[in-house]
Amino acid sequence: MGLIKRSSLQTVQTGTLHLKDVRGLPMMFTPDAVEAGEEANSQPVIVTIYGPGSEQYRKAQLAAKQRILELLRKGGDEARPRNLSDEERHADGAELLADLVADITGFDFEGQTQREFLRGLFADPSCGYITDQVNSFAGDWANFCKGAANA
Repeated sequence: MGLIKRSSLQTVQTGTLHLKDVRGLPMMFTPDAVEAGEEANSQPVIVTIYGPGSEQYRKAQLAAKQRILELLRKGGDEARPRNLSDEERHADGAELLADLVADITGFDFEGQTQREFLRGLFADPSCGYITDQVNSFAGDWANFCKGAANA
């Protein structure tokens, strides 16, 4: 069997998640660009997410901590930082998740950058089922092991 090498323990940088709709069915989209004469085939809505072992994940977590510290400092004195509102916590969570997404397919960004679109999507309470899926996937190391099946 042999000794375990560190390289065999390392995770991959990103994982892919096939989003499900609110009923739990796989989300699909039809691409706008279809070659002349070709049939438009449905494609899965895929989110590529940075894993907990990636530098991008580490930076996103660090940025989230810095944002929280800055919010705590605003309006409070040094000895007694103020409490964060639910809205501030929710907005920061949306910002963090947007930073963890490397790529997403199947959405019309409606003139926004991917990051702006994702911040709005993750902050929208009526789309919480999407936020929950991405949050759950990003926090599970098993989704980023070498050879992990895409979710």
